[in-house]
Order: sequence, then structure tokens, then C-alpha cells
Amino acid sequence: MLAVSAVVLYLGTTATYATVAGAALLLALAATLFEMIPLRLDDNLTIPLFVGFAGWIVCAAVGVPLA
Repeated sequence: MLAVSAVVLYLGTTATYATVAGAALLLALAATLFEMIPLRLDDNLTIPLFVGFAGWIVCAAVGVPLA
């Protein structure tokens, strides 16, 4: 998750590599924590939705502009 989000964010924005690496690290941490929650819902639906929403918030918080 960390490597994929770092590559996708780096290719999709003009932010510095350090900013992108920090955002990718926070996003991977959030995805890992959400994966550990024992939900009875379909995780093929909830995890991508959560990671997308968390990615939007993390990028806005650390200053990674999403074009």
C-alpha cells in the first residue's frame, strides 16, 4: 500500500517527494488500521471507500494538491 500510494501520488501531483512520502505513509497507516477493524460488512466495498476518503483528507491536510 505504501509503495503504490507513493507512486500514484508522486505521478499525479506537483508536490515534493518528501510531502508525497509523508502523505503515502499516513495513508498506508490509516488503511492498515481500518483493515484491522472487525466489520461484518463487505470489506471489498468498505476498505476502498475508506482509503479513498482517507486519501482525500490526508492529501488536503499535508498539502498535496490533487489535480
